[in-house]
Amino acid sequence: MKVLLLGKMAVSALNGLTSKVRSPCEFIPVESPRDPRVLSLIEEAEVIVGGTFTKKMGEAAKKLRLVQATGAGVDAVDLEALPSGTVLANVYHHEVSIAETVMMYMLALCKRLKKYDTGLRHGLWGHKPFFIEPLVGELRDKVLGLVGFGHIGQEVAWRAKAFSMKIWAIRKRGRADAQDAAVSHLDFLGGKEDLNKLLSRADFVVLCCPLDEETRGLLGAAELNLMKPTSYLINVARAEIVNEEALFQALLTKKIAGAALDVWYIYPPGYPSASDELCFPSRFPFHELDNVIMTPHISGRAESTLEGRLRDIAENLDRVFTGQPLKNVVYVGK
Repeated sequence: MKVLLLGKMAVSALNGLTSKVRSPCEFIPVESPRDPRVLSLIEEAEVIVGGTFTKKMGEAAKKLRLVQATGAGVDAVDLEALPSGTVLANVYHHEVSIAETVMMYMLALCKRLKKYDTGLRHGLWGHKPFFIEPLVGELRDKVLGLVGFGHIGQEVAWRAKAFSMKIWAIRKRGRADAQDAAVSHLDFLGGKEDLNKLLSRADFVVLCCPLDEETRGLLGAAELNLMKPTSYLINVARAEIVNEEALFQALLTKKIAGAALDVWYIYPPGYPSASDELCFPSRFPFHELDNVIMTPHISGRAESTLEGRLRDIAENLDRVFTGQPLKNVVYVGK
């Protein structure tokens, strides 16, 4: 079975997949989807492992049975380009690492960790009389607003509940039904029509929904203006869910108290491979703002994430070979 490993992330999985796949596979590593060999290689491939699929790729595919994403996001896959019957599947295992990172962000923001760490590195203690200085906050009784309640949102909610936070969440399919064991600890669960209500109520808004045509630009200036001036935005989903300029202006003018951003509008060439090339992550100078925590898309980069994803991809390759139902099916070509 010919398996095309397409893109640097997929190619980096070669050794791990080779040790885990039980079925006979011929792995063909190609580091760039722009490689001129790609379309001819796709003609014979039964599986593509990678996060990119275009109309031209779909036209070239003759035997393709599975497009296996290397992560949870499939926003670089043209669903309409998938040949009839070709399955698109993804992988997870990042949700625990991301949820722990979200908790870190919330604690760092409400405890003003960045301010006090920076100050003390310059010898500044920053203390004022106890009853004058604004004190650090607590997570207890704060309202957490989750935009998205899938794998990540549910893991965040469980951890936030341990901090005695009030948990609000919205998702596409709206309110709870009989199968929803995961929502028993929520204080509110709504649909997309409840977004404005959540934004105006939450002390921390966490974006953990997929990027698609409905969520692209979901938060603009009007939506950010609904947030309380004491509230924080945390984005561990995709940058494009929030209007870039509107977010920068809201932070610059302190319309919201701050943000923690792990996903960005500009990535270095060849990302996610290591690069020494300087690359600021936005057209706007977020790095000059003192109320923003910036991390380079690392919230899900844990050993358990890597191991779990390799295991699931290998299992799906075996399932293709043996004709068994596939795991984590996102879409099937029409």
